[in-house]
Amino acid sequence: MLQAKKHFGVGLVAGIILATLFFQFFAPRYEILKLDQMVIKQDKWSGDSWRQEGHKWIEIEDSDQDWKPLDMVLIEALKLSDNHQLNPIASLKKKYPVLKEFSDQDIMERIKTIYAQKIMVDLYFDKIGSGSTVEN
Repeated sequence: MLQAKKHFGVGLVAGIILATLFFQFFAPRYEILKLDQMVIKQDKWSGDSWRQEGHKWIEIEDSDQDWKPLDMVLIEALKLSDNHQLNPIASLKKKYPVLKEFSDQDIMERIKTIYAQKIMVDLYFDKIGSGSTVEN
């Protein structure tokens, strides 16, 4: 019985050491994704992510902010005419005071999200509208 406990202990320690060596040297911890305009590094162990700006890695932080007021303003703002302004974000902030509490980068990310959602919904309903007919 004592001999079996010794073998178990030695096997457990050896397993921990081998697993640590494997994860440290053979299993890549970070995954680098190269998108069109952005390079993202993701830590597979913790789930943290960074984006590369210049020669620095800047952490991408999760946000638990309520985006609904911003989304509603941006939906309305996307219906604006196509005036090519020098600084459209500044004019949006001037026209819609609720935007002043958000950074320009956050506003741009939400514009992309809202625009993409609108395009996807429009494509979906156009496909349904033209592709299927209901007969009585």
